[in-house]
Amino acid sequence: MAGKDDPLSGVWYSGVGSKLELRVDGSKLVGFFHSTESPGGKYELVGSVDPDPNLPNRALSFSVSWITSDTPNEFRSVTSYTGQYHRYDRDGDEAINTIFLLADETGPKKQYASTYIGYDNFGKTEPSAEQVEKERRRRR
Repeated sequence: MAGKDDPLSGVWYSGVGSKLELRVDGSKLVGFFHSTESPGGKYELVGSVDPDPNLPNRALSFSVSWITSDTPNEFRSVTSYTGQYHRYDRDGDEAINTIFLLADETGPKKQYASTYIGYDNFGKTEPSAEQVEKERRRRR
């Protein structure tokens, strides 16, 4: 089914205000991740998703490379997100819940400390400045 007809296609927001622009093409998930975290910016994402847009729960994954030609060495990393899309029939609410692995580029002697495990949950409503600050405090 074409991407615009898929409920996953569109704009999603994380708790810290980062924005996902997603498009589904069969089982392919493509788009952009607009990060509000340092160094910020717009980055391409690619991934996979269960191709059935009618399912209320769908497994998905996507990866983002935070590397551009001018990315400082201390910010060169990639992140892989894995999770689920959920459509809640009781109120029509939707969410993407993910766990991620962020891998910083590092030498072999520091590899033990190069990967961070975290989570991101995305919704269709952009969070307010107060909600973003609350989520950032929660994550510290």
